[in-house]
Amino acid sequence: MVTYSEAKDKVLSILQSRSVGGERGVVILDEKTIEKPYGWVLFYNSRLYVETGELIHSLIGGGPIVVLSETGEVVELGSARPGAVLVEAFERGRGLLGK
Repeated sequence: MVTYSEAKDKVLSILQSRSVGGERGVVILDEKTIEKPYGWVLFYNSRLYVETGELIHSLIGGGPIVVLSETGEVVELGSARPGAVLVEAFERGRGLLGK
């Protein structure tokens, strides 16, 4: 089993390895995290955007990321559609709807 703290660390590690957010990095938006029976849906943005609120520093294309609590698997859902639609499609595809 993976804890929420470990899930956050996994996601941050992946994003930081890609230099997402530039020099100042990224932060997980805890207030937007959705807890599900199977794990968590996490959202993130650049630290600079969170600190300043200036749209110019907001990340583009940063869709939700799911971490499954049983296995620690990280699944990036993309950003082509609204987050709720992407989460529902993920749950449907994994047979998780209603669980």
